[in-house]
Amino acid sequence: SFGPGGYLETPLDALSPLSSRVARDAPAVAMLFILDRSGSMQQVVDGRTRLDIARQATLAANELLGEGSQTAVIVFDEQAHVLLPFTDSSDDVVIASALAPLVPGGGTAIYPALVLAAEVLASTNAAAKHVVVMTDGLSQPGDFESAVARLVELDATVSAIAIGAGADVERVRSIARIGNGTAHSTTDFSALPSILAQEAMLLAGDPVVRETVLPVRTAAGES
Repeated sequence: SFGPGGYLETPLDALSPLSSRVARDAPAVAMLFILDRSGSMQQVVDGRTRLDIARQATLAANELLGEGSQTAVIVFDEQAHVLLPFTDSSDDVVIASALAPLVPGGGTAIYPALVLAAEVLASTNAAAKHVVVMTDGLSQPGDFESAVARLVELDATVSAIAIGAGADVERVRSIARIGNGTAHSTTDFSALPSILAQEAMLLAGDPVVRETVLPVRTAAGES
């Protein structure tokens, strides 16, 4: 309940005696993060820029992926760029190094990033592929339906996150609907780590464990 519910990296997670991480062998997956790096991402939230929060949230979500998984990152402003091609998710240093020099600037155009995502996804033969799109602004127009449909044809699911007061909520909902994923919408940037963690954990399979448990009575005083 706590992990897939999005409590990871929240104040409740820090206070709770329970772990929000799901302890199980997760399957190998390919996860592609599409991050907004437009000028509005330089706004400061609790002493950090929005882009800093997105960077750290991506790294934290990557840590939740199972052994043998792959991670890739695309960033966009008016144009889209492959910041990190598919890389073993356990290679934390390479992934962190790719994200480190990222700086905010420019406008917001999600469509080119979705088109580029198809090229990146074509480079992996992972059994499970998932794309997460994050934006804090209103996007320039584009043929979003066909771009997301192409990702689905490549056996990927697509979730989308609208974060911040100026985010394109309707566009995010449309992307997630076509991509058979989940749409997230919030004005609170501090919620981004838990949202990305939720996406990573749900991608790793059903968090519910179903098995028969036989209770055993112990003597008084035993624990």
